Amino acid sequence: MMHTLLRRQLKRYVSLPPEALKALAPFLSAVSAAYESSDDDQQLLVHSLDVSSSELRERYEAVRQRDVLFRTSADMLCVLSPDLSVTEANGSFSRVLGWSCSAMAGLKLDQLVHPEDRELFDTERKKLDGQQEVATLPVRCRTQAGAYRVISWSMVKDPRSGAMYVIGRDITEERERESARSQTEKLEMVGQLAAGMAHEINSPVQFIGDNLSFLADSFKELLTFVNQAQTLMESSTDGTVSVEALRAAAAAADLPYLQGEIPRSTAESREGVRRVAELIRALKEFAHPDAPEMLPSDINKSLERSLVLVRSEIRYAASIEARFAPLPYVECQLGAVSQVFVNLVINAAHAIEDRKGQSPDVPFAGKIKVSTYLRGERVAIAITDNGVGIADDVRPRIFEPFFTTKAVGRGSGQGLTLVRSIVKRHNGEIEIESKVGEGTTMTVLLPVKQPLSETP
Repeated sequence: MMHTLLRRQLKRYVSLPPEALKALAPFLSAVSAAYESSDDDQQLLVHSLDVSSSELRERYEAVRQRDVLFRTSADMLCVLSPDLSVTEANGSFSRVLGWSCSAMAGLKLDQLVHPEDRELFDTERKKLDGQQEVATLPVRCRTQAGAYRVISWSMVKDPRSGAMYVIGRDITEERERESARSQTEKLEMVGQLAAGMAHEINSPVQFIGDNLSFLADSFKELLTFVNQAQTLMESSTDGTVSVEALRAAAAAADLPYLQGEIPRSTAESREGVRRVAELIRALKEFAHPDAPEMLPSDINKSLERSLVLVRSEIRYAASIEARFAPLPYVECQLGAVSQVFVNLVINAAHAIEDRKGQSPDVPFAGKIKVSTYLRGERVAIAITDNGVGIADDVRPRIFEPFFTTKAVGRGSGQGLTLVRSIVKRHNGEIEIESKVGEGTTMTVLLPVKQPLSETP
């Protein structure tokens, strides 16, 4: 069948007899096919232009939406060149760090990082070379005013261009709130332990007072004996002193008794002073706000002082068995770590009291075992009790804020939440083994060294 346009053109411009048209039929058929092919190409071109226009409109809309998100995002967004120069940044970046658009020209992000955090920043960033993983790290960054904010950066590298796409979130207030919450929890715990600590202080102070009264009376007796001996020597005409008179004076002063009791009273008083000083030192270390840095610390010593703090709280609940293995110093915030220990030991004592309450007429000896040991590159602190244990349906919720199985007024439900927060901040973890009716073991694992100079 001949193409319509070819038929019209032949009819308009060429007048051929039918036999000529018949002779030219193969040629005209080929021309008609070319016309058909041209139509197909034209339709394909029109369709392609329509599709391209639609794709361009979609891509433009996507770019426009991304630009709106970039400009209005509450998070800090920026694009870095391979040398870490800021090539583009949104308003939140300027708002948080205070650098204007003109001041950011040529600004290198690593130059804003606190000197103590720069090694961590560089190490984590270099891990992205040749990879498409996302690096996330919290570091202190300098504002234009010279102050520092804690920014949690997440960055990914474009393997083709070498550019880095960066998201930052200001977590300074979050860290401050967490620190304040931790300090508040500490002070609440000090209040909870206050009555027991007052007893712990009062007992040695009382016998120190009694011993001082005894030593004062003993001193009078000794002074009387010395005066009598001096009188005997002064009254002697030949330089000799009556032994019988000295013996009588010694018997009157009860010297044998004083010779035994004065050293005992002195030693007992010194032990009382040591106990009070130990308690005050432990309380001061526990209640003192932590410095932001994680410093090498003696975990065993911290545990010993924590046990001193809770001694009165658990005295009637359980006996304590402590086994400390030699440990390297651990980089940590010692006050926060002590708070973990105190919380876990008190929880263990409460679990034992709960078990005793279930069968008050059955004799039961509560025991808490505290042990430390080295597990690879981490220090393990295990606290085991023979209390009620943790039910399977309760275990997934024990770290939830305000969740507690204790009686009203006995706990706020924030202790274990805070414990997990502190351990997580130290890049550690908590393992739990528990069986209902037999007891629980909580094992805290802390790395000996924090990742470089990580800021908590």
